[in-house]
Order: sequence, then C-alpha cells, then structure tokens
Amino acid sequence: MPTLIALVAFMGLGVVTTAVPASPALAACSGTGCHNVNPNGQCSGTRHGWTGGGYDSGLGIVVVKSSGCRAAWARLQNDQYVRYAGATFTVRIERRVWSSYGYWYTGSLSKQFLSTNGGVWTNMLEDLDSSDEHQACFSLNGGAWTCTPWVY
Repeated sequence: MPTLIALVAFMGLGVVTTAVPASPALAACSGTGCHNVNPNGQCSGTRHGWTGGGYDSGLGIVVVKSSGCRAAWARLQNDQYVRYAGATFTVRIERRVWSSYGYWYTGSLSKQFLSTNGGVWTNMLEDLDSSDEHQACFSLNGGAWTCTPWVY
C-alpha cells in the first residue's frame, strides 16, 4: 500500500510541474507572426541604444527588443509636450540580417504621430536570431533623421 501512495503522489507532482508554461509561451505572437503587430499589451521588451537631442531636450528614440516575442520596435519618448506642440513625428524601426555577402536590409515600418506627451511606438518587426540587427529612427516635421546605432 505505501508503494501505491508514493506512486500516486509522484504522478500528481508530475502533472503539476508540466502544467506550468515557460515564459516565452505567454507571448501573444512570435517572430514573423509579430510582423506589423502593435506591441502594446502583446509583448514586453528591453530598451537598447538610446539616442536623443541631449539631456534637456526631453526627446529621444530607442530600440525595444522582446526575446519572448522574438520581435523589435521603435519607441519615441517625448517629455517636452509644450516645446514640441504642433509638431509631427515620424518614427521608424529598421531590420537588417547578416549573410555571407554582408548585411542585408530586410525592411522597415514607420508611423506618424502628432506631438504627444510620453511614449509612442511603431509596430513590430521580427527578431529571429543573433544575426538580426535593428535601428530606431525619428524625424521631426519631416526634417533630418535621428537614429540609434544598430542593435543586436
């Protein structure tokens, strides 16, 4: 009888441990399934490569990469709403991958926003493996682009 109880307890423990999903399984999409999907409420990520107009400008761009979703997007932070009132921002995320011929530009996604207080972001591009690099850029009122470095 003790053997039967021990076997039932062992089997019950096995069911409990296999019912807990791994973190990446919680992602709403993954890789190419995230292409052109809004990351808000779908994926969380880590910010890389902050580039801005200086400490007091309150304006900057960053690449956000999600290992769970295997995707990346650009996030523009504007903490100077009054300073940029009436402005139009274009925000872009770009992707390139390494090949035997060098880097190959695979595309970009962009969005236009009227001046906002806080953060705005693009939809996502896939981030499939370690050869993928991403760059985030923004343009103010159609002017020159400000970009992050390429981020792995």
